Amino acid sequence: MKFFRFLYLNLFVFVLLGLGICIFLLPSDIFLLVLKYLCAFFCATGAIGIFAQWKSKTGIIPVLVKRNQKAIRPDTFKKLNATLCGQLVVSLALRDLRKTEMYSSLSEAEWKERKLKAMGKKSKALHKDRKRR
Repeated sequence: MKFFRFLYLNLFVFVLLGLGICIFLLPSDIFLLVLKYLCAFFCATGAIGIFAQWKSKTGIIPVLVKRNQKAIRPDTFKKLNATLCGQLVVSLALRDLRKTEMYSSLSEAEWKERKLKAMGKKSKALHKDRKRR
């Protein structure tokens, strides 16, 4: 079970490392050599940065499970649902709670809220623009 969690939570680490290795192994001209090494370096540093968050990712899952045992509170998942790695943590916490069907409703609520915020910012900007005229 822990090995599965390790693989699942570090999915993007393995993807970035694989991408960096593939870029590094590509044949290229001497002119593109620096660009190739820079791309591989950025992929590797991104993977290391994500992997460095392993303890915080595994530490937040029991906290989420404890807070949402009685009823699912979408506000506890709000911050995590904004990032790809956080979405993996949310799905594992919901799996521990045996409420995997709630993931889609949490995601829909998050997207609706983002859409409303974006529309609010646009309407405020239009309102200010109209006042200026």
